[in-house]
Amino acid sequence: MNERLDRISPLENLLADARRRLLETGTRNRLIHVNRANKRSNVLNIINERSDDIFEILHVKNRKMRFLAKGKDNEDVDQDVLFKEIDEEFDVSRYTDNILETPIGPDALQKRLLRLSRDSRTAEEEQGVNILY
Repeated sequence: MNERLDRISPLENLLADARRRLLETGTRNRLIHVNRANKRSNVLNIINERSDDIFEILHVKNRKMRFLAKGKDNEDVDQDVLFKEIDEEFDVSRYTDNILETPIGPDALQKRLLRLSRDSRTAEEEQGVNILY
C-alpha cells in the first residue's frame, strides 16, 4: 500500500485535488442530493422497480415506459412506502415491464408530470440544458 502512495506523482495529486474542488457535494447540487421528504418538490418517486432494469429498458432496448399511479388522491403520501420491503408475493417480471409505479394518485401524478415537463421545456429554452435526469 505504501509503495502505491510513493508512486503517485505530484501531478496526479494536483489533478485529484482539482477534481474534488470542482465537484460540489453539498445539498445545492441537485445531481447528487435529492430531498425525497419534500412533498412539493419537483421529484417523482418510483416504487417497486430496479434502476438497472429501467436503464436497460429505456437506454439499451430503446423502449418507452409509462407511469402508473398506485396511491389515492387527496391523501398524504406515506414516505415510508419508498423504503418498505414488499411483503406480498409478486411476479419478478414486473421489473421488466414498461410500467413505472408511483406512490401518488392519478390526479397528483398528472399534475407532477405536467409541472416537470413545463419546467424542463423552460430550462431547455432559456439555458439550453435538459434538466430531466
